[in-house]
Formats: sequence, C-alpha cells, structure tokens
Amino acid sequence: MSGIALLFRRDGGEALRADAERIARGLHMHGRRRASVTMMGPVALVHTLFAPTPQDAEFDQPARAPGGRFAVLFDGRIDNRAALAAELGIASGPLGTMADAELALRSWQAWGEAALDRWVGEFAAIVWDAERHTALAARSPFGHRPLNYHLRPDRLVIASMPKGLHALPDIPRAVDRQKIADALCQLHTDSARSYFEGICRVRPGGVIEVGAGRVETRRYYDLAARVKPVRYARDADYVEAGRALFDQAVAACLRSSGPVGAFLSGGLDSAAVAVTAARQMGPGARLPTFTWVPEAGWDGKVGNGGYGDERPYVEAIAAQHPALQPHFVDVAGSGFLTGQDALLQAAELPVRNVANSYWFQAIMAQARDQGIAVMLDGTFGNFTLSRAGEDIFLYLWQQRAWRALNRELGADGRSATGRLRRLASEVIVPLGPRWLRDLRDRRRGDDDDTRWQHINMARASVAEAMNTRQRGIDTGTPFFTAGPLMTVDLFRWMMIDHGASDLGESLAGLTALHGVEMRDPFADRRIVEWTMGLPEDQFYRNGVDRWLMRRMVDGMLPDSVRTNRRRGIQSCDWHLRMTRDLPRYRAEVEAMGDDADMAEMIDVDRLRDMIDAWPDQSITDSRDPRRSALPVLLPLALQVGRFVLRVKGSNRLDPV
Repeated sequence: MSGIALLFRRDGGEALRADAERIARGLHMHGRRRASVTMMGPVALVHTLFAPTPQDAEFDQPARAPGGRFAVLFDGRIDNRAALAAELGIASGPLGTMADAELALRSWQAWGEAALDRWVGEFAAIVWDAERHTALAARSPFGHRPLNYHLRPDRLVIASMPKGLHALPDIPRAVDRQKIADALCQLHTDSARSYFEGICRVRPGGVIEVGAGRVETRRYYDLAARVKPVRYARDADYVEAGRALFDQAVAACLRSSGPVGAFLSGGLDSAAVAVTAARQMGPGARLPTFTWVPEAGWDGKVGNGGYGDERPYVEAIAAQHPALQPHFVDVAGSGFLTGQDALLQAAELPVRNVANSYWFQAIMAQARDQGIAVMLDGTFGNFTLSRAGEDIFLYLWQQRAWRALNRELGADGRSATGRLRRLASEVIVPLGPRWLRDLRDRRRGDDDDTRWQHINMARASVAEAMNTRQRGIDTGTPFFTAGPLMTVDLFRWMMIDHGASDLGESLAGLTALHGVEMRDPFADRRIVEWTMGLPEDQFYRNGVDRWLMRRMVDGMLPDSVRTNRRRGIQSCDWHLRMTRDLPRYRAEVEAMGDDADMAEMIDVDRLRDMIDAWPDQSITDSRDPRRSALPVLLPLALQVGRFVLRVKGSNRLDPV
C-alpha cells in the first residue's frame, strides 16, 4: 500500500511545505520507495510510493494534465483497465504502461465522480478540483485501502493512515474511548470512526467532499442496489459463469510488480485461488504457498466437526498440482503476543483475531524473505462464491418451495418427526415472535446475558456509558442478538460495514511491516454482486453446503478436499502456546490494573479470573464458555490494553 495525503487550507491561505513534508515522513513506512510533495496554492499533495503494479513503478503522483483542472492521488489497482480504456479511446499499447493513477485521472476528466462507479478494484483516491476549490476522497467498497481525515473550519488533512495526520504537531494523539469500548465488545459496525480522537475514516464505498464552506459525506456505492436476480436455465450454467468470474478476478490479482505467492489451507477457497493462479501463470511457473500447522506438542484436541492439521489436505492438493510449492509454518515457540508491538505501530489499531496474528505475520515474513511481492488469499470466499447456504430453509419457506423444503429437511435421513423439529428450529422459531426465540435460548442456556458475556471484555460501566450492547442489537450484529439465521441481507451488511471495518488499516500495517501486499480475488466487486443475486439453493442442495463452490472445483481439487465437510481450526494449539505465556499474561493484566484508564475500561478482574482458573488441556466442548473466552477474549483484551498504553506512551509493558 502506498501512502497518499492532502492538506487543504480551507481559509484560503497557502499550504506550508514544511507541514506536507512532515506528513510525508509520517507515511514513510507505507511507501519506502520514494516520496513526493506537490504544492498547489492552498493545497499540498503527498505521495509515498510502494509500487504494487509494474505500471506504478516509475510514475510520479499526483496525476494531472498540464494546466488541467484535476490532480489525482491514487493508491491501489483498477482491475477493469481494458474496459475503461476502450470507453476512453486509449489504445492497448499506451495502456500497457499506463499507471492506474493516470487511468483514474483520464476517467475522472471524462465522467467526474461517476468514474468511481466504473472502477473495479481496490483503491483509495484523493481528487483536488482546482476550478471548484474542493477536495474529494473516496474508497473502494470492501475496505482494502484506508483513508483517514482530520477536519476543522480552516483546514482539511487527509492521509492513508493516522500517523500521517499525527505528524502535524497540532493534531493530538489520543485514543477514542468509544472505539476502544466497541473493540472490547467486538462491535465493529462504525466504519466511519477511527481509534483516535478527532480522526474520522472515509467509509468503504464512501466519499467525503470538502470546500471552503461545505462538507458532505455520502455513499457512492450501494451493494443492495447493484444486486440483480441471477437466474439461469440449468444448474451447470451457474458453475460455468462462476468459474469465468473467478478466473477473471484471479487474473486481475496477478498483475504485480514482483513474484506472487499464496496462503493455502486445506479448504476450498484458498486452494481454488492457488490452483487457478498457478494455471494462469503459465507453463513452468511455480507458485510458493504457505500453510500454518500446529506446533509439535499440541494435544491434538479440536471441537466436533473440525480438524487442526491441514498438512495432509495441502499435500494432496500439491500432489495433484506440481506447480505449487508448499511451505509449512509452525512458528514454534511463538505466542499470541509475538510481534504485536510492531503490528500495533504499523496498523495503528488493535487487529481482530489476535489468535491468528502471530502466524500470519510469520508467513508474511517468509514470503518477503523469498522476494514475494503479492500474497493471494481467500478470506472473502465465505461471503461470496463459497457461501455455505445456512439460510436455505428460510429461503425455501419464503419461496413456498414446499417439495424442495421437505427434501432438505430430510436430507440427512431424518424421520417425519425429525423433519418437524428441524422445521421448527430453522424456520418457525427464527421467524416467530421474540418470546419464542427467548424461550428456545433459555432452554439452550444461550440467552442475551450469556451471549453478552461471551463477547464482552469491557467494564460494565464503560459498556453501558458507550451503549455498546444496544447499538449492537440495533445494527443486527449477530453476536448481540439471536434473530433469524444468516441471510443475503446480512451478508451484504457484513461485506460493507462489519467485514470491512478496520480491514484497510490492518492490511496496510502488514504490508508496511513486510513489504508484501495481500489480495483476495473473492472480494472482486463483480463476484460479490453476482453471487448476491443467486438463488440460495445454489449454495445448499440435498444437504450439501457450499454446493456452488464444490461444483466449481470439481476436477480442480482432490475429492478428499472437495467433499470434506469438516472445518479447519486454525490456532488449534492455543492451549499449548498460551499456557507457555501465562506469566507474561499475568504481568500484563497487573500492569493494566495499575493504569487508571485501563482499569476503568477493561474488565481486569475477569482477566485475572481467566488466568487463575486456567484449564490443564484444550477445551473442545462447544457448551463450555471458556472455549471461546480463553483463546479469543483474553488475547483481545490484552492487545487492546497494549494499544491504549502504547498510544499513551506508557512503558508499563515489556516489548513483544
């Protein structure tokens, strides 16, 4: 990820080069190749180059035509370059060497803000309009590229990361207490709020436009409005169309300034990405892949329906596709806090899923050491082509497809009585009145208070003051409320507001640390919009979940992978690693308890209790609340606390 920034004197004064140069130094780690500062009267434009594509390597930003109206700063990729060039009358020869920033400028000159709707890819863009004296900043829909800003009546400052803003001495560096409370409660729906006071984010798929006396924020991208029903004559037609879109998305991710590698698990999504990429790279090409495996000494325990060691599945995939070069990474001796200080400095937020952070960074470091520039990933597969189809029963009920509903209710050989019970569980109760769901939850021991305890590490007083619980319920956050099962509407919400929140800064931090960019073909806008329009019975049929993806990879992946219904459990060796680090955890908890701000925000007493009652083995019983609390809530709270103390400049904690 490159760094981009704009400083706009809204009062009409001249922008100061010294301030722009401070911002450039602040963004240095997000573009180490070179930096440029361009002064244009009341505006300063800053660019620090990372060069993720070959076309970017020698192009100096901003992009602007001599004497032209617009100046454009652009971070990211435009993946539909050929289609845009055809509309703009750009020949294939010049397009081959044209930087994405230049293509963005040409399209903005032609269509103005409507160009945003035509760009397919991952991007953050800043546009200065010299004629109207306005600055506009926009992000692509699914959150992969961040933009943060600080606004006051006389000045606007926009930068990729908060450190670019904090480079100015008059922008204080203090945590936003509501955002910290939200993180401790796993509430990630406020994508416009940053973790720092006075700093906001441009929302994914959103725009902020600022003039001398005007400020406007809006969404230019509405996923629900883009989704159209997709209906084909045959089931096979869905598979063919899905494969074509997927091939297109993977090809777009391969446009890189250096070698490409891939994350590879034993599941469908990352395997489909790796195999497709290796095929597209051509004869003789080799694709390095990286797989986390448990540390030796792990007790082998996982929950029902899961598996911990993905090595056998990856080896089967590699045996079928010799172009893959598998690397297995166990990160022996590391713990959940390993590398956290560097990541917190680079990403400037407490990253989610702390349990996977240490090995994720280890893989990125290995990829860097092999000279890899881009790592392919399949994280968004579960939201798109590889959706499990959990709401099939609700869908068939709403479609009044009674015969198909009866088939799915009995797909596992259930009796008539068993089908009625499943109907009640999957349809009647979710669609029924709230009291009926409450009755079910009480019988399961899964009422609202129990769920709240499973997700919350904030002090009760702070959570109440910040209204986190009610805001979670009001936004339909799954952790907070037991409503109907996953629906297409909920997937839309997760793609934009929940799934994308914090993603940009997290990815930017990883790229800055390791010099490797992550790309996910499943997050391609064309794939997202198409899959959201599919009938739900393309994702679940005859009791088989992820039915579309399983058909798409038929012949591509070994049957042992393609038909596997078990789920890979990453960081399954958490008990081994965390038990080894208990003394460090205890010291960190005590340090937080000694800090007034931390003791007020984090439930330190509960953290102490977790450590004092540490189990002697991994917990596999899904009904045991410790199964998620220990490997999820404890590291989360420790990382949030470390982030806050770091921002405060505290030296209470030892480096990790």
